[in-house]
Amino acid sequence: MRAATGRRYMAPVVFLVAACLGLIAIRLSAPAGTSSVANSQDRLAGQESTTPAIRVLLGRPRETLDVQVDGPYWITPLDMPTRILAQGDRLAKTVVRSHRQGLQVGDTVLPVDQIQLVAHRDGTLWVSKRRYRGQLRVFTTADGLLRAINRVDLESYLASVVSCEMPPSFPDAARQAQLIAARSYAMFHMKTFGAENDWDVYDSSRSQNYRGAEEIDQQGRHLAVETPATQALVEQTRGIVLVYRDRLFCTYYSAVCGGHTATGASVFGQAAPPLSGVACQMCGEAPNYRWQRELSLAEVETGLKPYFQSRAIDLGRLTTVTVTDPGAGIVPTAKLVGSQQTHRMPTTTLREYALAGKVPSHLFTTQAAGDVLRFSGRGWGHGVGMCQWGSRAMAARGDSAIAILEHYYPQSRLIKVH
Repeated sequence: MRAATGRRYMAPVVFLVAACLGLIAIRLSAPAGTSSVANSQDRLAGQESTTPAIRVLLGRPRETLDVQVDGPYWITPLDMPTRILAQGDRLAKTVVRSHRQGLQVGDTVLPVDQIQLVAHRDGTLWVSKRRYRGQLRVFTTADGLLRAINRVDLESYLASVVSCEMPPSFPDAARQAQLIAARSYAMFHMKTFGAENDWDVYDSSRSQNYRGAEEIDQQGRHLAVETPATQALVEQTRGIVLVYRDRLFCTYYSAVCGGHTATGASVFGQAAPPLSGVACQMCGEAPNYRWQRELSLAEVETGLKPYFQSRAIDLGRLTTVTVTDPGAGIVPTAKLVGSQQTHRMPTTTLREYALAGKVPSHLFTTQAAGDVLRFSGRGWGHGVGMCQWGSRAMAARGDSAIAILEHYYPQSRLIKVH
């Protein structure tokens, strides 16, 4: 399982949604006998929403893009969707690349640098080895690379996200809670950042993991990502989001908190009050609940060079790193002693520059052993918001999705968006 980690965004801005969307509020607590969000649907009055579309950036900019459509299609300029540049009954695997006159699709040069590929039948579009619902937008960047964006129905997007973020072996209540957190996260970014960008979210753990409806693995096997089970979970939670004082907020979550979720403001800057951090005694069975790693001082010093150079700090030769974990979800401070001076930084910064991919979280202490640093830590990911493995344990003991969300996002409410 991949945690929703490594996100680096501006300080969250919250938007009042009640003024522009029909909202039905419910209490974020489970009444007696309630075991799932599905059982609370009778309390969510109103008709189902017309689902908005989300724009997902697929991977990094690239020189070429492999596309295919298993059925009728057409290609239009992005800014003139009624003008058809190309169409056909089927698009065999074709390479898209930048051209001095625009974009080249196979052997055909289109005199535009932004196109939209529309499949007549939903779910017949392939990009590389993944099949997607919705449409594909292709942009040429200033340096001649291609940027691919999947514009897809939000609920279809979520049916893939829940598979990518949480194993099917987790109880339904945990996966329902995951879906509501993921929907809230997506809608927050759609309304906060999307207006100024060509896309709303990334398809990786920089936002939320998303792999379309189906993918082909290295052995050539077709693997379903969106499944009947995830579609059913989406329907059970359709339109339900978390808000704080009737405003969407960024509902971060991570794989394992290690015993206490992190204070949101200490990791991401400004954060809504529901991300203040809570005790979690439920993730003890998780991988990386407790962990140890060893790195040489030289490795750490090399990783930190860009940080110190950008700030004109001469630490000299790094001699030791000391970290004391205050617990309770508070980000520890690292004391770096060099031959020239001493410097302090939060372990989030230390991990970002010198420990990325080498330690599972920023919640750790250190112990020096000669030229080696021994890291003893807890958790996997940034630790803010819902603990996925904690939600698993809560669901296994009979807690509902509502109870899970109430625990990890205190002071928030559930509403249904129309």
